Amino acid sequence: MFATGSKKMLNMLILDILEQYSDDDHHLTQQDIIRHLQAQYGMECDRRSVKNNIDSLKELGYDIVTNNKGAFLAERKDAKRKPVSLVTDLKNGFFLPKHMAEHIYMLDGRTVHVCMVAKKHLMNELTYWFGKDFIIRKEFEDEMLIDVNCNKAAMRFWALQYGYYVEVLEPAELREEIRESIAEMYEKYITD
Repeated sequence: MFATGSKKMLNMLILDILEQYSDDDHHLTQQDIIRHLQAQYGMECDRRSVKNNIDSLKELGYDIVTNNKGAFLAERKDAKRKPVSLVTDLKNGFFLPKHMAEHIYMLDGRTVHVCMVAKKHLMNELTYWFGKDFIIRKEFEDEMLIDVNCNKAAMRFWALQYGYYVEVLEPAELREEIRESIAEMYEKYITD
Protein backbone atom coordinates (compact mmCIF):
# COMPACT_ATOMS: atom_id res chain seq x y z
CA MET A 1 0.00 0.00 0.00
CA PHE A 2 1.32 3.46 -0.87
CA ALA A 3 0.69 6.12 1.75
CA THR A 4 -3.00 6.02 1.02
CA GLY A 5 -3.79 6.96 4.60
CA SER A 6 -2.24 10.39 4.11
CA LYS A 7 -4.87 13.17 4.24
CA LYS A 8 -2.69 15.37 2.01
CA MET A 9 -3.64 13.06 -0.88
CA LEU A 10 -7.38 13.12 -0.30
CA ASN A 11 -8.19 15.71 -2.97
CA MET A 12 -6.22 13.81 -5.64
CA LEU A 13 -7.87 10.53 -4.68
CA ILE A 14 -11.31 12.15 -4.91
CA LEU A 15 -10.39 13.58 -8.31
CA ASP A 16 -9.26 10.12 -9.41
CA ILE A 17 -12.59 8.63 -8.30
CA LEU A 18 -14.55 11.37 -10.10
CA GLU A 19 -12.52 10.76 -13.27
CA GLN A 20 -13.14 7.00 -13.12
CA TYR A 21 -16.77 6.81 -12.06
CA SER A 22 -18.61 10.05 -12.87
CA ASP A 23 -19.97 11.97 -15.83
CA ASP A 24 -23.09 14.05 -16.46
CA ASP A 25 -25.19 10.84 -16.45
CA HIS A 26 -23.49 9.29 -13.42
CA HIS A 27 -23.32 11.51 -10.35
CA LEU A 28 -21.54 10.40 -7.19
CA THR A 29 -22.92 11.28 -3.76
CA GLN A 30 -20.54 12.06 -0.92
CA GLN A 31 -21.34 8.61 0.47
CA ASP A 32 -20.47 7.00 -2.91
CA ILE A 33 -17.11 8.79 -2.87
CA ILE A 34 -16.47 7.69 0.74
CA ARG A 35 -17.19 4.05 -0.25
CA HIS A 36 -14.80 4.27 -3.24
CA LEU A 37 -12.09 5.86 -1.05
CA GLN A 38 -12.39 3.00 1.43
CA ALA A 39 -12.61 0.23 -1.19
CA GLN A 40 -9.85 1.44 -3.53
CA TYR A 41 -7.42 3.22 -1.23
CA GLY A 42 -8.24 2.13 2.34
CA MET A 43 -8.92 5.80 3.13
CA GLU A 44 -11.36 6.75 5.89
CA CYS A 45 -12.97 10.19 5.81
CA ASP A 46 -16.24 11.96 6.53
CA ARG A 47 -18.71 13.78 4.29
CA ARG A 48 -17.42 17.21 5.36
CA SER A 49 -13.90 16.27 4.18
CA VAL A 50 -15.29 15.12 0.82
CA LYS A 51 -17.20 18.38 0.38
CA ASN A 52 -14.21 20.54 1.40
CA ASN A 53 -11.87 18.70 -0.97
CA ILE A 54 -14.32 18.94 -3.88
CA ASP A 55 -14.61 22.69 -3.19
CA SER A 56 -10.79 22.96 -3.20
CA LEU A 57 -10.58 21.08 -6.52
CA LYS A 58 -13.18 23.45 -8.00
CA GLU A 59 -11.11 26.43 -6.79
CA LEU A 60 -8.08 24.90 -8.53
CA GLY A 61 -10.00 24.95 -11.82
CA TYR A 62 -11.35 21.43 -12.08
CA ASP A 63 -14.74 21.42 -13.77
CA ILE A 64 -16.68 19.58 -11.07
CA VAL A 65 -20.43 20.02 -11.03
CA THR A 66 -22.29 19.54 -7.75
CA ASN A 67 -26.07 19.41 -7.41
CA ASN A 68 -28.76 17.62 -5.42
CA LYS A 69 -27.89 14.33 -7.20
CA GLY A 70 -24.21 14.42 -6.24
CA ALA A 71 -21.04 15.46 -8.06
CA PHE A 72 -19.43 14.67 -11.39
CA LEU A 73 -16.40 15.74 -13.36
CA ALA A 74 -17.67 17.61 -16.40
CA GLU A 75 -15.72 17.33 -19.61
CA ARG A 76 -14.10 20.58 -20.73
CA LYS A 77 -14.95 21.49 -24.30
CA ASP A 78 -11.43 22.76 -25.01
CA ALA A 79 -9.64 19.84 -23.33
CA LYS A 80 -7.50 17.77 -25.64
CA ARG A 81 -7.26 14.27 -24.28
CA LYS A 82 -4.72 11.68 -25.26
CA PRO A 83 -5.90 8.17 -25.97
CA VAL A 84 -5.18 5.96 -22.96
CA SER A 85 -2.81 3.88 -25.08
CA LEU A 86 -0.58 6.94 -25.58
CA VAL A 87 -0.29 7.91 -21.93
CA THR A 88 3.11 6.54 -20.87
CA ASP A 89 2.30 6.34 -17.16
CA LEU A 90 -0.81 4.25 -17.83
CA LYS A 91 1.13 1.84 -20.04
CA ASN A 92 3.70 1.49 -17.26
CA GLY A 93 1.03 0.72 -14.66
CA PHE A 94 0.37 4.18 -13.17
CA PHE A 95 -1.01 3.98 -9.65
CA LEU A 96 -1.99 7.36 -8.15
CA PRO A 97 -1.28 6.61 -4.47
CA LYS A 98 2.21 5.29 -5.32
CA HIS A 99 2.87 8.32 -7.50
CA MET A 100 1.73 10.69 -4.74
CA ALA A 101 3.87 8.94 -2.13
CA GLU A 102 6.97 9.17 -4.32
CA HIS A 103 6.35 12.79 -5.40
CA ILE A 104 5.93 14.45 -2.01
CA TYR A 105 6.32 18.00 -3.36
CA MET A 106 4.52 17.18 -6.62
CA LEU A 107 7.70 17.72 -8.63
CA ASP A 108 8.35 15.99 -11.90
CA GLY A 109 11.33 13.73 -12.34
CA ARG A 110 12.59 10.28 -11.61
CA THR A 111 12.10 8.24 -8.47
CA VAL A 112 15.25 7.07 -6.69
CA HIS A 113 15.98 4.75 -3.79
CA VAL A 114 17.14 6.86 -0.84
CA CYS A 115 19.02 5.66 2.21
CA MET A 116 19.22 8.17 5.05
CA VAL A 117 19.79 8.50 8.76
CA ALA A 118 17.04 10.33 10.66
CA LYS A 119 16.52 11.25 14.29
CA LYS A 120 13.90 9.07 15.97
CA HIS A 121 11.78 12.06 16.95
CA LEU A 122 11.07 12.60 13.22
CA MET A 123 8.82 9.51 13.09
CA ASN A 124 5.64 11.62 12.82
CA GLU A 125 7.12 13.70 10.00
CA LEU A 126 8.33 10.59 8.17
CA THR A 127 4.87 9.07 8.43
CA TYR A 128 3.22 12.32 7.35
CA TRP A 129 5.40 12.70 4.24
CA PHE A 130 5.96 9.07 3.24
CA GLY A 131 2.99 7.26 4.80
CA LYS A 132 3.87 3.62 5.44
CA ASP A 133 6.23 3.46 2.48
CA PHE A 134 9.57 3.63 4.23
CA ILE A 135 11.59 0.93 5.89
CA ILE A 136 13.53 1.28 9.12
CA ARG A 137 16.60 -0.81 8.35
CA LYS A 138 18.35 -0.31 11.67
CA GLU A 139 17.78 1.57 14.92
CA PHE A 140 20.41 3.28 17.00
CA GLU A 141 20.13 5.10 20.33
CA ASP A 142 18.44 8.22 18.92
CA GLU A 143 18.60 7.64 15.15
CA MET A 144 17.22 5.29 12.50
CA LEU A 145 18.59 4.09 9.18
CA ILE A 146 15.74 4.58 6.68
CA ASP A 147 15.09 3.35 3.11
CA VAL A 148 12.47 5.09 0.97
CA ASN A 149 11.68 5.54 -2.71
CA CYS A 150 11.05 9.16 -3.57
CA ASN A 151 11.25 11.69 -6.37
CA LYS A 152 14.87 12.87 -6.41
CA ALA A 153 14.15 16.61 -6.60
CA ALA A 154 11.50 16.37 -3.88
CA MET A 155 13.88 14.45 -1.59
CA ARG A 156 16.49 17.17 -2.03
CA PHE A 157 14.02 19.80 -0.81
CA TRP A 158 12.78 17.54 1.98
CA ALA A 159 16.32 16.84 3.19
CA LEU A 160 17.11 20.56 3.17
CA GLN A 161 13.92 21.25 5.12
CA TYR A 162 14.80 18.67 7.80
CA GLY A 163 18.56 18.95 7.32
CA TYR A 164 19.40 19.41 10.97
CA TYR A 165 17.80 16.03 11.74
CA VAL A 166 18.58 13.89 8.67
CA GLU A 167 21.55 12.86 6.56
CA VAL A 168 21.06 11.42 3.09
CA LEU A 169 23.64 8.68 2.52
CA GLU A 170 22.55 7.40 -0.90
CA PRO A 171 22.34 7.96 -3.77
CA ALA A 172 25.69 9.73 -3.97
CA GLU A 173 24.45 12.07 -6.70
CA LEU A 174 21.62 13.34 -4.46
CA ARG A 175 23.98 13.64 -1.49
CA GLU A 176 26.28 15.81 -3.61
CA GLU A 177 23.39 18.03 -4.76
CA ILE A 178 22.38 18.56 -1.13
CA ARG A 179 25.99 19.36 -0.20
CA GLU A 180 26.15 21.95 -3.01
CA SER A 181 22.87 23.55 -1.91
CA ILE A 182 24.11 23.80 1.68
CA ALA A 183 27.39 25.34 0.52
CA GLU A 184 25.51 27.95 -1.54
CA MET A 185 23.30 28.79 1.46
CA TYR A 186 26.33 29.00 3.72
CA GLU A 187 27.96 31.52 1.39
CA LYS A 188 24.84 33.70 1.52
CA TYR A 189 24.78 33.80 5.32
CA ILE A 190 28.50 33.77 6.20
CA THR A 191 28.91 37.54 6.05
CA ASP A 192 26.77 40.40 7.29
